[in-house]
Amino acid sequence: MYIPNPIYNNLSIRDFNRTELYEACHTLDLEYRGTGTTVDSTNIANVAKGISQKRLEAFALYINIIQSIIDRENKTYINPPTRNYTTKSGNKLNKKLQAYIDALLDQMRFDSFMQKYERYASLLGTVLVRPTTDERDGRMSLLELTPSNASLKVTPDSIISSKAAVIEYETEDEANDTKYQHKWDYENYAVTTTNKNGQDYTVTEPHGFKEHINTAGGCVYAILNFLPDNNRFWGAFDGTLYSFVKQRSLVLANTCARLHLAESEKMILKGMSPTEAVKYVKEKIIFLPNDKTDVHGQRIEQGAEILQSSGDDAMNLLQTYLSLYYHLMDVRGHAPKNFTRGADAQSAEAVRLGGVDMRDKHASKKAILKIFEQDLWKRIIWENNRQPNTVNIPEDTTLVVDWKPDPMNFNSASDEVTHFTTGINHNVHTPIDWIRSVNPELSLEEAEAKFEQNRIFNQENTIEMKVIENNESNINQEGNEND
Repeated sequence: MYIPNPIYNNLSIRDFNRTELYEACHTLDLEYRGTGTTVDSTNIANVAKGISQKRLEAFALYINIIQSIIDRENKTYINPPTRNYTTKSGNKLNKKLQAYIDALLDQMRFDSFMQKYERYASLLGTVLVRPTTDERDGRMSLLELTPSNASLKVTPDSIISSKAAVIEYETEDEANDTKYQHKWDYENYAVTTTNKNGQDYTVTEPHGFKEHINTAGGCVYAILNFLPDNNRFWGAFDGTLYSFVKQRSLVLANTCARLHLAESEKMILKGMSPTEAVKYVKEKIIFLPNDKTDVHGQRIEQGAEILQSSGDDAMNLLQTYLSLYYHLMDVRGHAPKNFTRGADAQSAEAVRLGGVDMRDKHASKKAILKIFEQDLWKRIIWENNRQPNTVNIPEDTTLVVDWKPDPMNFNSASDEVTHFTTGINHNVHTPIDWIRSVNPELSLEEAEAKFEQNRIFNQENTIEMKVIENNESNINQEGNEND
C-alpha cells in the first residue's frame, strides 16, 4: 500500500512573492553588514520553549558567515579596470575632458561603489543605481535601491519584463518629520511630500533622460542582475546563504544552551508536579554515606554529580553544522586553506588549482559588469549635463572598459620566466601580457608605452655592454701578451 510522504508532499516549489522577497533580502542585507544579530531572535525563542529557559538570549552566539563568502566570490573591483572614452567617430576624447571625467569618477568613489554593487547583486539578486547631485555642494554621487527596501515597488515593462517601466519608493526626513513618495517612469519624475500635519502635495516634471538619442525617454536607473531573464524583473537572491543563516541561529543557540546545562549540572523534569519530581529524583539518586571511602582509601567528601552531562550531544550538533558549512564552501568553489606560509610548493599548487572554479566565477561576471557600467555611464552623462556650471560631456561619448589581467602567482621567479617565455615563443602570450602581470595597475596603452621604453633602454644598454666587454677583452689580451 502506498503511504504518502508528508514532508515531500508539503514542499512548496514557487518563487517568493514581493513581501517574502523583501524579508529574505532584508535578512541578508543585515547579515552582510554584520548587524544581523536580531535575525536569530525567533529561533532563540523556539529553542527557549524546548528547554524551558527564560533567558536563552544569553547563550546566543552570532557568527557572520555571509560577508567573507560574498566578498571572496565578488572581487572584480579589487583590481579595477581602466576606462577610456571615445566619440561617435571612434576618436579618443581630448586630455582635458578625459581628466575631468576621471576626477568626476574619483569624486564619486566609483570603483568602491561598483564593488559594493557587484556584491549586493550577487547576494540580493538585483541592484538599481542612478547618479544624483547634492544641491548644497554640486557633488555627484550614486544612489542604489535593492529589494531589501520595503517601500520599493517596480512595475516591469509590458514588453520586456526585465526593464522597469515605473519605480516607486519612499524616503523620510526625520528631523522635519516629512515623508516623500518618489515615482520615476520613462518620461517624468513625481514626488509627493507629506508634512507632519498630514498635508501633502505632488510635483511632477520631465526628467529628460533618454535611453537612446532617438527614444522619447528611458529608465533613469541602471539595473545590475547576474541572472538576466527578460521574462521577469527581480533577479535571484542567494537562497543557499539565506537558509544557512536561519539554521545557524538554531544550531548555535541550541549548542551553547546544551553546554551551559552540562556545566551548570541542571536537570529538566517535564510533565511532573513538584511532588512527583521530588519522588522521581529520589529514585535516581545514588547515596554514598560520609563514612565511606573511595578506592584509594580516602574519605568521600560531600558533593553531587550528574553522570550524563558531558556536553557531547552539543558538540555533535555543532560538528554536524560545521560539516554542512564545509560542504557549502565546496559546492560554491571555495578552495580549502590547507597550508600556511612556508608550506611546500606542492600544497600551494594544489590550492591554486583548487581555485579554478572561483576564478571562472569571477571572469564570468565581467561581461555583465561591463554592460552595467556602460548603462550607468549614460546616466552619469545625463546627470552631469543637466547641472549648471559643469563641463559638458558629449551625449555620444562611449565608455570602453579595459579589464586588467588578474595577478598571477608563481612558486618561483624561474617558474614565471618559463611560463611567459614559453607562451611568447608559441604566440600564447606577448611581452605586454608579462608587463601587465607584473604591473596590474597599468592600462593596455601604458603597458605598451612601458614596453617601448624598456625596448629602447635595453637596446642602448646592450650596445654599451658589448663595448665594455670588448674593451675588457682587449685589456686582458694585452696583459697576457706582456706576460
